[in-house]
Amino acid sequence: MISPQEVAVVILAAGRSTRFGRPKLLEQLYGEPVVGHILRVADKFTFANKLAVVPASSAPLKGFIETAGFQIIANDDPSAGLSLSLQLGIAASGDAVAVLVLLADMPLITESHLDRLLKAYDPVVGCVASSLQGVGQPPALIGRKHFKSLASLNGDQGARDLIRNGQLIETDADLLADIDEPETLERLNLAKNAMPYGTEGVGQ
Repeated sequence: MISPQEVAVVILAAGRSTRFGRPKLLEQLYGEPVVGHILRVADKFTFANKLAVVPASSAPLKGFIETAGFQIIANDDPSAGLSLSLQLGIAASGDAVAVLVLLADMPLITESHLDRLLKAYDPVVGCVASSLQGVGQPPALIGRKHFKSLASLNGDQGARDLIRNGQLIETDADLLADIDEPETLERLNLAKNAMPYGTEGVGQ
């Protein structure tokens, strides 16, 4: 178990939205920008630092996230992939014992799920992640003991290998949905009243 006060939350929001076809994080989901849901969930915890890695050129996105109370970390080269964003976030995490890595396009993550990760954290292993049918993925909580190894990654590799060998928390597929394509966003907006968690589970 780890206290939120020992953790820096790092929201990765510098993706290029290639599959979506246009910038997606300010698109509307349930009457709120996609990125707003994960910001609101993260804000429910007293994290040591609240960081968001965004493209250096995206003024509207930076403005929205700053207004929500998160420190902006500019990524000058989003084409370099997820690893660079992760490294920038870790570098800005200060004295945090661990970083909680969240993806900005996963709006259905709940407060209770993040609480499960914090409670399951084992400092000896130093990594606990969400899992879908045994496959690890973000959200993930990564300890300082792994920061040096993550500094050598490149491309979209992210912390994939580290997560694969860490603790895994089996998670409902609905919670781990990400907004990669316009059809996904449209489907969620149309089906919000039929969601297994109801609209109250989104961004709560």
